[in-house]
Amino acid sequence: MLEGSVQKAENKLRTNARLIDALSGRHLWAGRVDRTTSEIFAVQDEITKSVLTELQVELTMGDNARVRSRELFEAAYEADPAWTRPLAASTLTHWFEAKQGWSPSRSESARPGIDFAKRTIELDSNDSLGPPVLGNMYFLIDQPERGIELQRRAIELTPNDFGVVAGMAMRIKDFGQEREAIELFGHAMRLSPKHPWWVPFGYGLALHLVGNKEEAVQAYLKTIAHKLTTPGMTLILPI
Repeated sequence: MLEGSVQKAENKLRTNARLIDALSGRHLWAGRVDRTTSEIFAVQDEITKSVLTELQVELTMGDNARVRSRELFEAAYEADPAWTRPLAASTLTHWFEAKQGWSPSRSESARPGIDFAKRTIELDSNDSLGPPVLGNMYFLIDQPERGIELQRRAIELTPNDFGVVAGMAMRIKDFGQEREAIELFGHAMRLSPKHPWWVPFGYGLALHLVGNKEEAVQAYLKTIAHKLTTPGMTLILPI
């Protein structure tokens, strides 16, 4: 829930805004914007950008990440078979299982995840959820060309989605496309200034791979500082 107030003195405006979890009452974000009355649309744009950033980081990547459950995602899909999000999220659980080696066979873990991702795309070919999760599964089974193709498709669908842009950058840096990865990491950090630690870390790796060692060191230092100041973000990984 977004709430706030506006104060006016002569030709000056002070806008206060707060983003609140409607269920728990917990404050997620608070901000203040000072402008003149002639800049009212700039105020609106600034608040909108800040709120969207907070929603993406706090909800999509924060609390929501801690309550992921394969059974709940499957139940959500059974309740609404036309809903793509639980299918994409189920793919992610299989990705983690295969990536972390929690099953005897990586290929066996990947197979149901690939099926879930393909069904996501079949349900809605214009939804940006399906291509990146399917692409990640192909990276796991050593088919990077197919994975990169799907990541590019996701960016075509949502070029300003932080997760999609940063996720592709993280993947392609390992397959000879470091310079493009550097550009994508830069774009991702502009999209979400409150990004998790793995973004400057991946950025540093890409810089190191192209020989920009001094810049890479600065990126690594930012990673260390970020992890020290935001310990709750340390488990967040790109999907």
